[in-house]
Amino acid sequence: MTDPARDELAILQDLQRQLLEVQREQGRLADVQARILQELRARTRRGSKRAGTVARRAAERVESGSVSDVTRARVRQALRRSGL
Repeated sequence: MTDPARDELAILQDLQRQLLEVQREQGRLADVQARILQELRARTRRGSKRAGTVARRAAERVESGSVSDVTRARVRQALRRSGL
């Protein structure tokens, strides 16, 4: 094999190794991204459950008459806005 051909082969092999490294890193990054998205979804669900609980408790207090008329109106308005 001539020197230029050998040099070209060495360059191609080096590029192939670099490509494999990049692909492995992309795989690791995809795994990290999937874990982050999973955690965000879990936190969002937990947050939604808490918000629903708070809204239900506020509605119960309003219905039981244990809050002022002004607070009752604000809670009802907030519930209407949130779609609950």
